[in-house]
Amino acid sequence: MSAVQKLFLTPEQYLEQERAAEFRSEYIFGEVFAMAGASREDNLISLNIGRRLSEQQAYVLVAQNTARIERFVRQGDFWLLADSAGLEASVSLETIGCTLELSNIFRKVTFPQ
Repeated sequence: MSAVQKLFLTPEQYLEQERAAEFRSEYIFGEVFAMAGASREDNLISLNIGRRLSEQQAYVLVAQNTARIERFVRQGDFWLLADSAGLEASVSLETIGCTLELSNIFRKVTFPQ
């Protein structure tokens, strides 16, 4: 029996591949996973905070075309959503002990008109 070797990408390699792809995928610790039902119309980038999905306590989705971040925090078997929108908003990441201002996150982003 032969082992299947996993392909690990750098964040830069993933972003280059994702920009050219017809369908969306998710990048988790160097691995790329297809997002079921997602297309180029979906415009959120996922940042996973945790070592393994089974241990994951929180994750954020960052919009590419507007100043918006969705934060999900595990509450037992459920995920609690907090939505932050607008350059004056902030997002609190309690699991890693920090708060981020959206104006800093998006400071070099030019949004479409």
